[in-house]
Amino acid sequence: MPNAVAHHEPPLIKTLPQLSEQNLVKALAKLSPEEIRSEYGHDPWLANYFVNWWEYLNGVAELSTYPWNVTIPIADVCNARCTFCTSWLAGTRVVGLEEIDNFAEVLRHARLIGIAGHGEPLAHPQCEEVFARIGSYTDSRAQSYIITNGVFLERRRKALESVHITTYNISLNAATAKTHDVVMGLGADAFGNVLEAIRYLIHTRDSRHPSQPKIFVNISFVLTRDNIQEAADFVSLGNELGVDNIYLRTLMPIEVWPEGLNYHLLPPYLHPEFPAHVAAAKVAIAASKANVVADPVSWSAPVLSKRLEELVQLNPPSYNERKTSMKDKAVRSFYSEDFEGEMGRPLEGAAAAFDLFDDSNPFGRKAHFHCYFVYHDLILNDFNFRMIPCCYMREVPGFESVRFNGKQPFMAYWNSPAFVTLRRRLKEGPLYGACRRCPAQAVPFE
Repeated sequence: MPNAVAHHEPPLIKTLPQLSEQNLVKALAKLSPEEIRSEYGHDPWLANYFVNWWEYLNGVAELSTYPWNVTIPIADVCNARCTFCTSWLAGTRVVGLEEIDNFAEVLRHARLIGIAGHGEPLAHPQCEEVFARIGSYTDSRAQSYIITNGVFLERRRKALESVHITTYNISLNAATAKTHDVVMGLGADAFGNVLEAIRYLIHTRDSRHPSQPKIFVNISFVLTRDNIQEAADFVSLGNELGVDNIYLRTLMPIEVWPEGLNYHLLPPYLHPEFPAHVAAAKVAIAASKANVVADPVSWSAPVLSKRLEELVQLNPPSYNERKTSMKDKAVRSFYSEDFEGEMGRPLEGAAAAFDLFDDSNPFGRKAHFHCYFVYHDLILNDFNFRMIPCCYMREVPGFESVRFNGKQPFMAYWNSPAFVTLRRRLKEGPLYGACRRCPAQAVPFE
């Protein structure tokens, strides 16, 4: 009988590209950045991804890696008029082709590219050219996702092919046409048209060859007083359509009043039957075959800061009629704003002491708080090119904004005093008020 050949498992470090995210995290905890770079130095795209995860897990404040989840603004104009968003009120601009070039350094390291922004990206009149320019800088292994209200999905299908969209996130915010129009202001026919576009995407997903990258189709729903009664039905709708993920998103808490919106009327807990609708939603979530991402506990957390709540009680804002739309505006296709780059330097005086929101801590948060945004994500939603730390913090309290104007190497912005301080406080504390109050939850990897 021949001698048995010993089977040797490959070293842990060689298995990294095949691991799921959860197993990758466990593996990286046993390695060092030097080991990772020694093994994958020939592939800067892959090495950046692994070391960036390592720096996140270990709470490194000053990073050596680029963000790999990159979102740059495509358009701040929007054809929708959502009750909880100001893009349709303030937006007048879309990105110019020349501006895409400023992001070449980051795009080369991007693993995931967000076709998003503060408005509707598919409203850009030159989608084909813009997406082709983005694709010219990205690695062939990179994938893209889009956040859209879905109205232009059919019209822009060819343009989307050039950026290899693998995840479609459709902001639907309702389970019926009537509520869809109430929340998003897209007209009575939009809901049905968007559903047809979603069904086409799901058919495409299910018809793809196994060798092709998988497509994911997700729908989202920002909970407000106007739609909380349809939260359970929205989960059922997602299952009927056959989507991959259903997002029930918590309304963003605010400290600064959004002009033009009736934000004080939006918190879902103002609905007289809020507890019953939450209970129904929980039942639907438990029964869902599709994955549901939701945090019902956060739905009842205060949306207005204590200061704003007091102001509303003393002097209730007047009701704003929803009239403005994209048709009322002259959209600028390109505008070079010659601002001096703000580098996130410390502020002085009262501004330096501002901590963003009050002292409440509704989720009992403490350091080390695992927030991946300021490690993995470059978030540029507006055409002032402000690099926001996350969706719930517009700038780091006590520091000026970080505005990327392409005049300095990207890492000078990414490791600005503001971002380094935020990362340090996430690990060591004290947490900023926004970190204690945001609806996102920490992911414990210990």
